[in-house]
Amino acid sequence: PPPPPPPPLAPSEEGLLFTASASSCELAEMDQNQHFLQLFWDLASVDPEKQTAAALSLTKTLSLCQQRVGSTTTTTSDGDSEAPPPVNPLLPQQKRRTPSRYCDELDYSLTRLIRGLASSRNGARHGFALALSEILSIFAFIPLESILTRINEVHAGNAKSKGLETRNKWFAKIFGYLSILRSSRVEETLKKTDGSQSLFVQMLVELLAIQSKKSFLPELVFQLIIDVVRITPKKIFLADVLPLLLESLPYASTPKEWLPEMVPLWLAIEETFKLDASTYCLSLSQSTLLHSSHLSALIPVFLNAAYTSPRLHSLWTAVLSSVTSSSSSSKGVQDLFHLVLDGFFASTNEKKFMAFQVVEAALPLLSHEQFPFIFPPQFTRTLVQSLSSPKNLMHQAARHTLHAITATARKNSHTALATINALQCVHGTANFDRNTKTTTVGILLRSLSVTATEDYLQELFVQFRSAAGEVETSDVDEAPPSKMSIVDARQLWVIEQLFSLTRGSILISKQSLILKVLDFLFVHSFYDISDATTPKKKKKKKGKEPKRLRSLLHVLPQPISPKIRSLLVQRFFQTLSHLNSQQLVETEGSRKFLPYGVMADGQFWASLLFELQEELDAHPAFIVVESEAAEEEAEFDVPALKKALRASIHRLQNDCTRLFKRLGAADNKVASSVSPVKSPHAALKQKSSLMLLLLHLGFMMPSKPQELAPTVTDMLIICDKLFPVEAEDKEDSEEETLLPIEVMTDVFMHLLVDPSHVVREIVQNAFRSFSSEITEGALDIILDVVFPPIEGEGSRRDSEQGNAKNTDSGDSSSEDDGEEDEGEEEESSSSSSSSFGDNPQNSSIDSDDEEESDGSLMDDDQMFAMDKAVESMLTNLKLARTSRSTSDTATLHFRFRALDLLAIFIKSQPSSQLVFYLLRPLLHGLTAGGDKKEVSLMNKVKNTFLRISSIKDYARTDIDVEALNETIVHFLSVATVSKIPEAVSLCVDGSLFLMKVLMGQSEEELGELSLPSLKEAFSKTFTVFMTKRTKLTKPFFAKFLTRFPTIGWQLLPIVVENALKARNTYLKISAFELVQQLCQGKVSAELSTVFLSLRAPVATLALSLSETPLKAKQLRALVQCMVNVAKTSNRLEASSTKKALSSLLPYVETILSSPQYVTAKALLNQARTLQALISGTPLTKSNTDPSKKRKLERTDSAETESTPSKRQRTSSLSKKKEGSEAVSVS
Repeated sequence: PPPPPPPPLAPSEEGLLFTASASSCELAEMDQNQHFLQLFWDLASVDPEKQTAAALSLTKTLSLCQQRVGSTTTTTSDGDSEAPPPVNPLLPQQKRRTPSRYCDELDYSLTRLIRGLASSRNGARHGFALALSEILSIFAFIPLESILTRINEVHAGNAKSKGLETRNKWFAKIFGYLSILRSSRVEETLKKTDGSQSLFVQMLVELLAIQSKKSFLPELVFQLIIDVVRITPKKIFLADVLPLLLESLPYASTPKEWLPEMVPLWLAIEETFKLDASTYCLSLSQSTLLHSSHLSALIPVFLNAAYTSPRLHSLWTAVLSSVTSSSSSSKGVQDLFHLVLDGFFASTNEKKFMAFQVVEAALPLLSHEQFPFIFPPQFTRTLVQSLSSPKNLMHQAARHTLHAITATARKNSHTALATINALQCVHGTANFDRNTKTTTVGILLRSLSVTATEDYLQELFVQFRSAAGEVETSDVDEAPPSKMSIVDARQLWVIEQLFSLTRGSILISKQSLILKVLDFLFVHSFYDISDATTPKKKKKKKGKEPKRLRSLLHVLPQPISPKIRSLLVQRFFQTLSHLNSQQLVETEGSRKFLPYGVMADGQFWASLLFELQEELDAHPAFIVVESEAAEEEAEFDVPALKKALRASIHRLQNDCTRLFKRLGAADNKVASSVSPVKSPHAALKQKSSLMLLLLHLGFMMPSKPQELAPTVTDMLIICDKLFPVEAEDKEDSEEETLLPIEVMTDVFMHLLVDPSHVVREIVQNAFRSFSSEITEGALDIILDVVFPPIEGEGSRRDSEQGNAKNTDSGDSSSEDDGEEDEGEEEESSSSSSSSFGDNPQNSSIDSDDEEESDGSLMDDDQMFAMDKAVESMLTNLKLARTSRSTSDTATLHFRFRALDLLAIFIKSQPSSQLVFYLLRPLLHGLTAGGDKKEVSLMNKVKNTFLRISSIKDYARTDIDVEALNETIVHFLSVATVSKIPEAVSLCVDGSLFLMKVLMGQSEEELGELSLPSLKEAFSKTFTVFMTKRTKLTKPFFAKFLTRFPTIGWQLLPIVVENALKARNTYLKISAFELVQQLCQGKVSAELSTVFLSLRAPVATLALSLSETPLKAKQLRALVQCMVNVAKTSNRLEASSTKKALSSLLPYVETILSSPQYVTAKALLNQARTLQALISGTPLTKSNTDPSKKRKLERTDSAETESTPSKRQRTSSLSKKKEGSEAVSVS
């Protein structure tokens, strides 16, 4: 019977498919049908949607054709047709390979699709594999064995095939096997027990053979093997598949020999069959492959996965999926990113790019508990460094990763907070957005909530306490001593997260959360927690103190290591110092800032911690951690000292609270105002800074009781004298009121020995608050630290006075010193000759000893003992040299910290008279320092000196005029003998600054400046400059003369007079240049007499060079100076110019007639100008330049011959004008 009619088609398919009423002749022409062939072209498209539509249309077409020829239904695989279908007569005889139940269209499609798998054109391979998979899935009667056989036959290897052809055959086989596996018929085949799984094993053998051909094949092949593993029953897998894999792949060897694709394969085996990795992989010790103890061994495998760059290897997809979905996911994520990926960011750019891609791939898989662990230290540093400049090679990759992190983190407040912490912690940068030119932190901050922040803090606390419990004891025991254990690494990460929270802008309005962080850091820094619950003393507790203690009472499963304990102490003091220097907002969303280090209720952060310390000392569960120094013999009564310290702190705290309430809680001027000492603002600053210092000493007392006891005793005495309990007599002497300041400064110096940044900030804050009461004695204490006196020279003041006397004595003692030096050299030579045994008696004795020693030689044991002794001696010398260099570096840093106090004093008290007092010690220290190690310190001293000399708000009243004039003279004398150019430059800067102070507001009046002493000192200095070799330079005197012209003209006669004593021509020319610089300005009427009296000496100085052959450049400077002198003289008194300078005319004529200067046109022009000025002739172009005169004559004669006269031109113009007026009238 005829087949039933096919179902009706959609209108869009009418042009593509054959209708049910088509005749057999029309069916025979299907190969030539354009629409049918177009489907195969569409399968080769790169558009996935077009490929899918073509595959769907092809399967529908083949289904209709198969129904029409009377084949079996496409939904069953059993039974055959009773009669064979008709054969298409148009097909050639050699192409009739169609089985009895295939239609021609299906056979043609299978043949073309299998052959097309080797095509590399566009998306042909992918599209043909898709269509083949769909056909095998729909037409279940097609045997898979026949398809596998046809694939192997069509794409069999050939000895003649090479290069691209061979590669296409390999890919064709892989995609053909992929089509068979994805057809969902392999599972049914594996369920049969009739041996049909041989097809399955044959396919695995072929795949394992292909993967070793080329490096680009294993990833795709192993992905197919993983698909096979997932659909294989466990019985078949253990019997057939697993032995084959273990035989073909090196799982039994070390992970260094593994392929990257073997890791995702074993992860799939673990997930599917729950096999123990240590049983089959002999180099592994744990049951799971990605155990934390295996990660270090797997690092080479992970690094080898970078060969697919810039595409991410499929290994990472499997690893990330396994790590994030395991039971201990947070631990696995942390170990993977911190132990594996963090090292990739310190490797090559290829590894860095792969690590950035891994981070992006992990983002969608992470929960908010796992998200904080993806920011290891090196990743954060690399991210910030790459984003800092677009010129960095990894800038685009880092920017892409940061955008992905931001998009994921902003969806949840926990992840946003963790991201902010990571980007702004110590491994990142506090100003992340500004340094990276992004808005990441700002975007994440706007997505935060208060509850999320509090929950995140609790999670961090729990992770710190449970870090030791989650790690097995074997891992801790096996950890090498040089490396940090896993427990320490996790606790370190928690500490850094808490530290970054307090330093960023996240908790600026969440004061309760900041207090929780401080409590946690404080307790674990100084206390161990035990199981005791009864308090030592029955004491009434107020407020929220019991709840505060209960939140801290958690016993750690493992003691804190010394390394983590030291880090906790460091981070605690850094956090406290940061809070003491920050202004928090009064309430959330408010713009009213609180004073520095103060909460909304007026209490200081440190005072709250001090109250907590009292509660902890009274509770038996909290045991103070004592250092080795605390176990030494007690020299001080530490308990009584602690009691007195607490009493002083409570008293200062009450005073600060009272002053704070009096001034107002939201007064911004409390922290920054510079008010008189007796004002409430200054009193609050002083008491609060002193209280913070005492609190810091109280925190450090448990660890260093005997070391800090003298310092605490001194500070308590100072506190009682500065802020007495009862009002003392107001008529005290000044010495008693100044003594505590000097003692306090001495205590500050002792505290600055500690290199802690927190101690430095606390000391600087206290010194700044008491800077208005600093005395000269306190500054001497600091200066003695910055410039320590050399042994045998006495104090710093004595050395300064000695240097001043030496500079005043000048050259009178130089000859005597030379004679004494010669005598000392003779004595030293004689003593050295006697000590080294140059006399014959000593040499004879030595020869006798040598003869005796030759008779008794040492044996081997003695030689070995001697070698060991020499080796130990050299080792001790090396250690001594190292310790000496370390102590020198520590001393240098200590001097830096003391110099910072001087800078604070200068900045906070610029109008103090003591600022002038600092100039001489700073200059003396700069001239005395000559060690190479002190170069950076001397540079800072120089900058401090220059900062003083550039002060604008200096003291203008009650100035010690005599001391300042004496300092100017001292600076000039130091510049004369100094051998350091920087010191000479500072001398002129300091002198000019003091001259400005003494002259007052007007620079034209001398004011309090002593001109006679200045002239005397200047004359000595300039005389030395002209007669001896020193570090003095011409710019030194030019700056001195031109800064204040009023004084410069008074000093100019000294320059002209001493220039005649110059030892060479250059110095005389330098004197002329100094005169020229002054003459360029205007000369006032008051200074005209001084100038007129200088004309003759200047002319005499010029004539002294007439017999010296000068270069044109030197002579030009001289002539230019005389031109300026002559011009100024004509302007002031023209009648006497010729008389005063007439002696120069012969010298000028000699210059004009000399053949040496014929080519120096500029010099000749200036000489003619000088000649005209002295002779009184008017200055014109003709008498200054003869060439211009001849040129002008030639041009005038030419104009007279070629152009009409002026009268003729005017007459012609008048005629033209009359003609134009006549025309306008008509």
